[in-house]
Amino acid sequence: MESGDTLHIDGRRAYGACRGGIPVRLFGITAPAVSAVCQHQGQTWPCGRKAASVLLHLTLDRTVTCLGESVDPDGYLIAVCKAGGLNLNETMVRLGFAVSAGSRYARAEGAARAAHAGLWTGTFKRPAR
Repeated sequence: MESGDTLHIDGRRAYGACRGGIPVRLFGITAPAVSAVCQHQGQTWPCGRKAASVLLHLTLDRTVTCLGESVDPDGYLIAVCKAGGLNLNETMVRLGFAVSAGSRYARAEGAARAAHAGLWTGTFKRPAR
């Protein structure tokens, strides 16, 4: 897991990083980099690391399927992915650990903001790709 919007299909985890497999970026969302920090009630918290952890938890011991046709300049498949019946793209935004990049997940972002979920518990620099 590189961040809360990136995963590797059929990769193997070794030394805290994914090795091999097909690199995938979740379409229509952007999550903070693993090194990113956010603020909550005057305290700094590792929101980027938490976003990556949430995505890992959503995929752990589940079959992940991704549907996408385009590849970004870094060679990552851009896709909508599902695990255990969940749309991972939408779920990451709805849980507040990613933001909508475009309009597809704007409602999920609004719901997360209204619920003060994830990143929305405090202040953060909006992640950009």
